[in-house]
Amino acid sequence: MIDFAPAKINIGLYITGKRPDGYHDIVTCMVPIAWFDVIEIVNKSQGSTKMCVYGDFKEDVPSQDNTVLKALRILKHKYGLKLSDVEIHLLKQIPAGTGLGSASSDAATVINAIDVMFDLNMSEAKKVEVAKQIGADVPFFIYKKPAIATGKGEKLELINLPWLGNYFVIIVVPEKRLSTSEMYSRIKQFVNPPANFKELIRLGPDSWNDSNMMNQFQPIAEALFPYFKSIKEMLTNMGAEYVSLTGSGSAYYGLFDKTLQKQYNEILTEIRKALNVGAVKAAAFIMV
Repeated sequence: MIDFAPAKINIGLYITGKRPDGYHDIVTCMVPIAWFDVIEIVNKSQGSTKMCVYGDFKEDVPSQDNTVLKALRILKHKYGLKLSDVEIHLLKQIPAGTGLGSASSDAATVINAIDVMFDLNMSEAKKVEVAKQIGADVPFFIYKKPAIATGKGEKLELINLPWLGNYFVIIVVPEKRLSTSEMYSRIKQFVNPPANFKELIRLGPDSWNDSNMMNQFQPIAEALFPYFKSIKEMLTNMGAEYVSLTGSGSAYYGLFDKTLQKQYNEILTEIRKALNVGAVKAAAFIMV
Protein backbone atom coordinates (compact mmCIF):
# COMPACT_ATOMS: atom_id res chain seq x y z
CA MET A 1 0.00 0.00 0.00
CA ILE A 2 1.32 3.44 -0.94
CA ASP A 3 0.17 6.66 0.71
CA PHE A 4 1.28 10.29 0.79
CA ALA A 5 2.13 12.32 3.89
CA PRO A 6 1.64 16.07 3.31
CA ALA A 7 3.48 19.02 4.81
CA LYS A 8 1.66 21.83 6.60
CA ILE A 9 2.07 25.52 7.21
CA ASN A 10 1.07 27.51 10.27
CA ILE A 11 -0.87 30.72 9.79
CA GLY A 12 -0.28 32.69 12.95
CA LEU A 13 1.27 31.00 15.97
CA TYR A 14 0.77 32.35 19.47
CA ILE A 15 2.20 30.86 22.66
CA THR A 16 -0.39 31.71 25.30
CA GLY A 17 0.96 29.98 28.40
CA LYS A 18 2.89 27.09 29.92
CA ARG A 19 1.17 23.97 31.14
CA PRO A 20 1.84 21.96 34.32
CA ASP A 21 3.09 19.08 32.13
CA GLY A 22 5.87 21.29 30.72
CA TYR A 23 4.26 21.82 27.32
CA HIS A 24 3.05 25.20 26.11
CA ASP A 25 -0.46 26.23 25.15
CA ILE A 26 -0.71 27.61 21.63
CA VAL A 27 -3.20 29.04 19.17
CA THR A 28 -2.53 28.57 15.47
CA CYS A 29 -4.14 27.63 12.17
CA MET A 30 -2.61 24.66 10.38
CA VAL A 31 -3.21 24.06 6.69
CA PRO A 32 -1.98 21.04 4.65
CA ILE A 33 -0.08 21.64 1.44
CA ALA A 34 0.76 19.41 -1.52
CA TRP A 35 4.37 18.63 -0.66
CA PHE A 36 4.60 14.98 0.29
CA ASP A 37 6.69 12.27 1.83
CA VAL A 38 5.81 8.95 0.19
CA ILE A 39 5.21 5.86 2.31
CA GLU A 40 4.91 2.28 1.10
CA ILE A 41 3.81 -0.39 3.57
CA VAL A 42 4.26 -4.04 2.62
CA ASN A 43 2.78 -6.85 4.70
CA LYS A 44 5.09 -9.79 4.08
CA SER A 45 4.39 -13.38 5.04
CA GLN A 46 7.53 -13.66 7.12
CA GLY A 47 10.42 -11.65 8.43
CA SER A 48 10.73 -8.83 10.94
CA THR A 49 9.68 -5.20 11.06
CA LYS A 50 11.89 -3.27 8.68
CA MET A 51 12.02 0.41 7.81
CA CYS A 52 14.02 1.82 4.93
CA VAL A 53 14.37 5.57 4.39
CA TYR A 54 15.37 7.16 1.11
CA GLY A 55 15.58 10.62 -0.41
CA ASP A 56 17.53 13.85 -0.15
CA PHE A 57 16.19 14.57 3.33
CA LYS A 58 16.59 11.18 4.98
CA GLU A 59 17.96 11.26 8.52
CA ASP A 60 19.13 8.66 11.00
CA VAL A 61 16.62 8.80 13.84
CA PRO A 62 16.92 6.46 16.87
CA SER A 63 14.12 3.90 16.81
CA GLN A 64 12.73 5.12 20.14
CA ASP A 65 12.29 8.60 18.63
CA ASN A 66 11.08 7.52 15.19
CA THR A 67 7.44 8.60 14.88
CA VAL A 68 6.56 5.90 12.36
CA LEU A 69 7.91 3.13 14.58
CA LYS A 70 6.15 4.69 17.58
CA ALA A 71 2.88 4.49 15.66
CA LEU A 72 3.49 0.83 14.86
CA ARG A 73 4.32 -0.02 18.49
CA ILE A 74 1.17 1.67 19.80
CA LEU A 75 -1.08 0.01 17.22
CA LYS A 76 0.50 -3.38 17.84
CA HIS A 77 -0.10 -3.10 21.59
CA LYS A 78 -3.61 -1.62 21.32
CA TYR A 79 -4.99 -4.00 18.69
CA GLY A 80 -2.83 -7.09 19.17
CA LEU A 81 -1.58 -6.86 15.60
CA LYS A 82 1.18 -9.00 14.20
CA LEU A 83 3.31 -6.25 12.76
CA SER A 84 6.58 -8.13 12.77
CA ASP A 85 6.08 -8.83 9.06
CA VAL A 86 5.49 -5.20 8.10
CA GLU A 87 8.07 -3.51 5.91
CA ILE A 88 7.98 0.27 5.50
CA HIS A 89 9.68 2.27 2.76
CA LEU A 90 9.75 6.02 3.38
CA LEU A 91 10.79 8.50 0.70
CA LYS A 92 11.69 11.70 2.58
CA GLN A 93 10.93 14.66 0.35
CA ILE A 94 10.08 17.10 3.17
CA PRO A 95 13.03 18.25 5.30
CA ALA A 96 12.77 17.76 9.08
CA GLY A 97 13.40 20.49 11.63
CA THR A 98 11.69 23.08 9.46
CA GLY A 99 8.21 23.53 10.96
CA LEU A 100 6.58 21.67 8.06
CA GLY A 101 5.48 18.73 10.23
CA SER A 102 6.95 15.91 8.17
CA ALA A 103 7.62 13.44 11.01
CA SER A 104 4.15 13.97 12.46
CA SER A 105 2.59 13.58 9.04
CA ASP A 106 4.49 10.34 8.42
CA ALA A 107 3.17 8.89 11.69
CA ALA A 108 -0.44 9.89 11.00
CA THR A 109 -0.26 8.49 7.47
CA VAL A 110 0.96 5.15 8.85
CA ILE A 111 -1.93 5.09 11.35
CA ASN A 112 -4.42 5.65 8.53
CA ALA A 113 -2.74 3.05 6.32
CA ILE A 114 -2.53 0.33 8.98
CA ASP A 115 -6.20 0.91 9.76
CA VAL A 116 -7.05 0.12 6.13
CA MET A 117 -4.56 -2.73 5.65
CA PHE A 118 -5.66 -4.64 8.75
CA ASP A 119 -9.39 -3.80 8.52
CA LEU A 120 -9.39 -2.19 11.96
CA ASN A 121 -12.30 0.12 11.09
CA MET A 122 -10.95 2.75 13.47
CA SER A 123 -13.04 5.86 13.93
CA GLU A 124 -11.33 9.21 13.52
CA ALA A 125 -11.56 9.61 17.29
CA LYS A 126 -9.69 6.33 17.82
CA LYS A 127 -7.00 7.32 15.34
CA VAL A 128 -6.63 10.69 17.03
CA GLU A 129 -6.30 8.92 20.38
CA VAL A 130 -3.32 6.99 19.01
CA ALA A 131 -1.91 10.09 17.32
CA LYS A 132 -1.92 12.10 20.57
CA GLN A 133 0.46 9.57 22.11
CA ILE A 134 3.05 10.31 19.41
CA GLY A 135 3.12 14.09 19.15
CA ALA A 136 1.08 17.26 19.57
CA ASP A 137 0.45 17.93 15.88
CA VAL A 138 0.07 14.30 14.75
CA PRO A 139 -3.76 14.48 15.19
CA PHE A 140 -3.93 17.29 12.62
CA PHE A 141 -2.51 14.98 9.97
CA ILE A 142 -5.17 12.36 10.66
CA TYR A 143 -7.69 14.82 9.21
CA LYS A 144 -5.42 16.59 6.67
CA LYS A 145 -7.80 19.55 6.66
CA PRO A 146 -7.38 23.19 7.74
CA ALA A 147 -7.88 23.51 11.48
CA ILE A 148 -7.52 25.92 14.37
CA ALA A 149 -5.25 24.18 16.87
CA THR A 150 -5.24 24.97 20.58
CA GLY A 151 -4.00 23.28 23.74
CA LYS A 152 -0.53 22.00 22.93
CA GLY A 153 -1.70 21.68 19.31
CA GLU A 154 -3.83 18.57 19.68
CA LYS A 155 -7.21 20.27 20.14
CA LEU A 156 -8.57 20.87 16.66
CA GLU A 157 -11.45 22.82 15.21
CA LEU A 158 -11.79 22.23 11.48
CA ILE A 159 -12.28 25.46 9.57
CA ASN A 160 -13.44 26.26 6.04
CA LEU A 161 -11.11 28.65 4.21
CA PRO A 162 -12.85 29.83 1.03
CA TRP A 163 -9.73 31.65 -0.22
CA LEU A 164 -7.48 28.56 -0.47
CA GLY A 165 -8.21 27.96 -4.15
CA ASN A 166 -7.03 31.46 -5.05
CA TYR A 167 -3.47 31.02 -3.77
CA PHE A 168 -0.39 28.86 -4.06
CA VAL A 169 2.52 28.56 -1.67
CA ILE A 170 6.26 28.94 -2.12
CA ILE A 171 8.33 27.47 0.69
CA VAL A 172 11.94 28.44 1.32
CA VAL A 173 13.96 26.16 3.61
CA PRO A 174 17.25 27.53 4.95
CA GLU A 175 20.21 25.20 5.43
CA LYS A 176 19.93 25.86 9.16
CA ARG A 177 17.49 23.69 11.09
CA LEU A 178 15.88 24.81 14.35
CA SER A 179 15.18 22.67 17.42
CA THR A 180 11.56 22.93 18.56
CA SER A 181 12.49 22.48 22.23
CA GLU A 182 15.19 25.14 21.99
CA MET A 183 12.84 27.59 20.31
CA TYR A 184 10.23 27.10 23.04
CA SER A 185 12.90 27.61 25.69
CA ARG A 186 13.52 31.09 24.24
CA ILE A 187 9.91 32.23 24.69
CA LYS A 188 10.03 35.01 27.29
CA GLN A 189 6.44 36.20 27.21
CA PHE A 190 3.05 34.80 26.36
CA VAL A 191 0.88 36.44 23.69
CA ASN A 192 -2.81 35.97 22.95
CA PRO A 193 -4.06 36.07 19.36
CA PRO A 194 -6.37 38.86 18.20
CA ALA A 195 -9.93 38.46 19.46
CA ASN A 196 -11.09 38.03 15.84
CA PHE A 197 -8.36 35.49 14.96
CA LYS A 198 -10.76 32.95 13.40
CA GLU A 199 -12.49 35.61 11.35
CA LEU A 200 -9.14 36.95 10.12
CA ILE A 201 -8.11 33.43 9.09
CA ARG A 202 -11.34 33.03 7.13
CA LEU A 203 -10.91 36.41 5.39
CA GLY A 204 -7.55 35.43 3.91
CA PRO A 205 -4.10 36.90 3.21
CA ASP A 206 -5.21 40.30 1.94
CA SER A 207 -6.55 40.99 5.45
CA TRP A 208 -3.33 40.08 7.29
CA ASN A 209 -0.30 42.08 8.25
CA ASP A 210 2.56 41.76 10.72
CA SER A 211 0.53 43.32 13.51
CA ASN A 212 -2.62 41.18 13.29
CA MET A 213 -1.15 37.83 12.16
CA MET A 214 2.20 36.79 13.62
CA ASN A 215 4.26 33.73 14.33
CA GLN A 216 5.77 34.32 17.75
CA PHE A 217 8.85 32.28 16.86
CA GLN A 218 9.76 34.43 13.85
CA PRO A 219 11.50 37.32 15.67
CA ILE A 220 13.41 34.76 17.76
CA ALA A 221 14.59 32.90 14.65
CA GLU A 222 15.60 36.14 12.94
CA ALA A 223 17.51 37.30 16.02
CA LEU A 224 19.43 34.01 16.03
CA PHE A 225 20.03 34.05 12.28
CA PRO A 226 19.65 37.55 10.83
CA TYR A 227 19.95 36.30 7.24
CA PHE A 228 16.48 34.74 7.67
CA LYS A 229 15.12 38.28 7.21
CA SER A 230 16.37 38.23 3.61
CA ILE A 231 14.09 35.25 2.91
CA LYS A 232 11.04 37.24 3.97
CA GLU A 233 12.19 40.26 1.97
CA MET A 234 12.80 38.15 -1.15
CA LEU A 235 9.39 36.47 -1.02
CA THR A 236 7.69 39.82 -0.46
CA ASN A 237 9.57 41.41 -3.35
CA MET A 238 8.60 38.52 -5.63
CA GLY A 239 4.91 39.26 -5.04
CA ALA A 240 3.85 37.27 -1.97
CA GLU A 241 0.80 38.76 -0.25
CA TYR A 242 1.81 37.27 3.09
CA VAL A 243 5.10 35.81 4.33
CA SER A 244 5.77 33.98 7.57
CA LEU A 245 7.89 31.43 9.37
CA THR A 246 6.01 28.14 9.75
CA GLY A 247 5.88 26.30 13.05
CA SER A 248 9.01 26.87 15.12
CA GLY A 249 11.03 27.13 11.90
CA SER A 250 13.18 27.15 10.02
CA ALA A 251 11.10 27.22 6.81
CA TYR A 252 9.37 30.35 5.52
CA TYR A 253 6.41 30.43 3.17
CA GLY A 254 4.91 33.05 0.91
CA LEU A 255 1.29 33.06 -0.24
CA PHE A 256 0.96 34.08 -3.88
CA ASP A 257 -2.13 34.91 -5.89
CA LYS A 258 -2.85 32.19 -8.45
CA THR A 259 -2.65 34.76 -11.24
CA LEU A 260 1.14 34.49 -10.74
CA GLN A 261 1.15 30.69 -11.02
CA LYS A 262 2.49 30.68 -14.58
CA GLN A 263 5.50 32.58 -13.28
CA TYR A 264 6.33 30.31 -10.36
CA ASN A 265 9.26 28.62 -12.12
CA GLU A 266 10.74 32.06 -12.70
CA ILE A 267 10.12 32.97 -9.05
CA LEU A 268 11.79 29.77 -7.84
CA THR A 269 14.79 30.37 -10.10
CA GLU A 270 15.21 33.92 -8.83
CA ILE A 271 15.04 32.79 -5.21
CA ARG A 272 17.60 30.03 -5.78
CA LYS A 273 19.95 32.52 -7.44
CA ALA A 274 19.60 35.13 -4.73
CA LEU A 275 19.56 32.99 -1.60
CA ASN A 276 21.82 30.20 -0.36
CA VAL A 277 19.12 27.89 0.96
CA GLY A 278 18.52 24.17 1.36
CA ALA A 279 15.31 23.87 -0.63
CA VAL A 280 12.74 25.96 -2.50
CA LYS A 281 9.36 24.46 -3.35
CA ALA A 282 6.11 25.62 -4.91
CA ALA A 283 2.98 23.80 -3.75
CA ALA A 284 -0.78 24.02 -3.94
CA PHE A 285 -3.10 23.84 -0.99
CA ILE A 286 -4.81 20.48 -0.51
CA MET A 287 -8.45 21.07 -1.42
CA VAL A 288 -10.98 18.81 0.33
